[in-house]
Amino acid sequence: MKRTIFFSLFLLVFVLVGVMGITNATASTVPIKTPGLGGGGNPGYFKYTEQINLTQTTTETTSTSYPGEDLDSLSWLCPGYVSVTGTELQILSATEYTQNNASFSISSSATSINVTFTNGGNGGADSKYGGIGIGYGGYIPANPIGAWGPSVPDQYGIVVYLEQGGMTSYHLFVYFDGSLCLNATVGSLPSNVGLGFYYVYPTLFVYYYNGTWHRYSITPVEIVGTSVKDKPLDTLNSNYFIDAQDAGPGYGYAQWIIASYSYYTTQTIPGVTADISWMALSLSNGVKALVSFTGAGNPVNVSTSATWTIQGLTVKNYSVTGNLYPTSGSFSYVGRGNSGIFVYANAMPSQNLDSWYVNVTFTFQFVTSTQTVEKNITIPVFVDTYAEQVCFLPPNSQYLSGQTISVTNSTLINYPSGWGYVVLSPARIDIEVQGLTSGYVPLPYSISQEVQQPTTYPYTIIVTEDGFVISSFTSQFTVYPVTQQPVMFVEGIPGSGVVGQTLHIQFQFTDAAPIANLTKLPQSTGDLQFSFWKIEGNKVLLEFSVSNAAPNGGLAFIQKEGPNILIPFNGSAGILLNESGVNEVQFSVLSSGLAALTEGQVTIYLGNWSPVIGVGLYLPSGTMSWFFVDGAILQNAMGNQAFVVLTGVNPTTLTQVESGYTNASGWGSATVSLTDVPYQLIDVDWYGVTYSIFNITVNNVSTPITTTTVSTTNTSYNYSQPFHNTISPNSSLYNFSAYQPWATLIGIAIVVLISLLSWKFAGYAGASAGAVMGLIAASYLGLFPWYVFYVFIFGIAMLIAKTIVDKFMGGDE
Repeated sequence: MKRTIFFSLFLLVFVLVGVMGITNATASTVPIKTPGLGGGGNPGYFKYTEQINLTQTTTETTSTSYPGEDLDSLSWLCPGYVSVTGTELQILSATEYTQNNASFSISSSATSINVTFTNGGNGGADSKYGGIGIGYGGYIPANPIGAWGPSVPDQYGIVVYLEQGGMTSYHLFVYFDGSLCLNATVGSLPSNVGLGFYYVYPTLFVYYYNGTWHRYSITPVEIVGTSVKDKPLDTLNSNYFIDAQDAGPGYGYAQWIIASYSYYTTQTIPGVTADISWMALSLSNGVKALVSFTGAGNPVNVSTSATWTIQGLTVKNYSVTGNLYPTSGSFSYVGRGNSGIFVYANAMPSQNLDSWYVNVTFTFQFVTSTQTVEKNITIPVFVDTYAEQVCFLPPNSQYLSGQTISVTNSTLINYPSGWGYVVLSPARIDIEVQGLTSGYVPLPYSISQEVQQPTTYPYTIIVTEDGFVISSFTSQFTVYPVTQQPVMFVEGIPGSGVVGQTLHIQFQFTDAAPIANLTKLPQSTGDLQFSFWKIEGNKVLLEFSVSNAAPNGGLAFIQKEGPNILIPFNGSAGILLNESGVNEVQFSVLSSGLAALTEGQVTIYLGNWSPVIGVGLYLPSGTMSWFFVDGAILQNAMGNQAFVVLTGVNPTTLTQVESGYTNASGWGSATVSLTDVPYQLIDVDWYGVTYSIFNITVNNVSTPITTTTVSTTNTSYNYSQPFHNTISPNSSLYNFSAYQPWATLIGIAIVVLISLLSWKFAGYAGASAGAVMGLIAASYLGLFPWYVFYVFIFGIAMLIAKTIVDKFMGGDE
């Protein structure tokens, strides 16, 4: 029975090969890194803050105003007259002989209050509106309005009352501890009236507003013995009150509304400070220095309510011992808005805590709400290392003509994340290749160079950061020419057979160089893409790009005998897949015949027990973008190539049994019968190019045949494997077996269509014949799995049997 590794259903099952050993191996190139963290190291970093006092804490007395509606919740004498209109509070509604008042306490820093009233209109015809009043520390008398002034209050507190009564105009009356201190004529009453007072011993200030503010200053006195002294204020309580009274037609009445009220409060205004903070490192002399990195923005945070600018800076270099220390470079700053600055250190790193640091003194100008302050703030700066660490992979030492020469790099940050550092001057990595580049060009760099003879190219890679050269690497690589070679891949020839056995041989011709970069591998079955190969030497470089691959996918290798080998993408016992870049492994044939993969500096032994004759990708999910091989010839279809197949027992007298041309996919086929004992030669001849001769052991008796891949002669390029997994067509151009399950659905549609057409023109007998023809057509195209063919044959046989029984034996049987 022929081995059918590639197109048989057994190709869907792989043997996962365990890791037989992991050893350190020397890669073709070793990554080169620039310096990393310097003197302090991340564990020694901490946040350091200096607080600068800009202004002192002060107190301020200010007048605070509130809307009249805020007094709605007071215990008013007549709450029925109280109503809120917008932000104002009505306390009387122009009703004769009514009075309303309320007392309340406030957190005033001084004995003061100011109330703005609105006169809603006269209730009589004599321009009299009743009266209003305010007070503190006592009580307002009932029905205060009198003909020539208000009723005298008791002997406590302050009372300010406005009324006209029987007088010709309105008068302002002020009582201090029950004594009249002021009786001032103020004229007619406007629609908006303001009453207020402010008492600071020994003076009482009274305010009246009728479109213009008027102030009265009163200093009450008393006689003590024979002396006149300033009188202090006597109070019964610490409450304020507001009063309004409507009289009859003689004294007037009106709608009285409180528009707003205000009083003085004392506020404590804290002093303005500025917190200056940075990530620090304690030097050996105790200085808390800003940890800075060459090429980085090293953050200094400024937290303050003031606005600020920097007027200038000075720099002094110090050694840790306190002496001035000479060093090259410069220090400047970059603004970060009102949150701080970046200190920019354009200097070679110190990397030694016992070496030197720099005192950078900034002249800050702070502007507060009350004053402008200038402060000199000194920040010690320690230059730890460079902002970035660069790793680059130099070119390999040799390449084949046309192979991509790629030089890549990666960058890491040396400063700790999360502290606000940024890169202001990124590291630059440049390469100069003599004969390929015009001067230095930045990495990453790649080029494909064609040569006709071995050519060596010297190159230099330099890494600069903030103008300083921090690394330089010089070497060379050689590009060797490549030539195409003819290779035949043959399947269907066993190692032994019996007389009369017929062999069906398939073969493909390839003419290619031992280097290829493919976007699709030439063979596929199920989730496997693969290609045979002919290895040149004992090492093959494999590179590929895969995205969205599952961990159970992997790199597949085809053995000459035995199961296929899968190295999974699981990163533990297999390959650590890089889906965003290039995956590179090196395939090696060891002296023992075993194969090994080298990924980075780790070697994985495949554990093969026969030669590895092909490579591919097993992808249950994901897609391949490209697959590159250097050091092996992959399949490359050569269509319309002449071939001759000969057989016999003597290489010089072989007999031709078949000839022809390969199809468009490069495939040819032939049928050979085994007739010679004890051996028979089969020669597959690529006419005028190359050939392969196979020696088959032939037995007279039928013995079990073990399917093996044949050995090859020294002149052949045979790597025998079968190429079908269904009833294979003669031409691979029409093989749809890889497109299941859609292929089966299309096959069923073809069988039904042919059966219906046959029934249309030939009745039931035609339908049976059409079903058979449709089945044969669908199977020829590889649309059905092999077992479906037999299911249909069995069904047709049952149908024929039923027809015979019905026709000749009676329906009941």
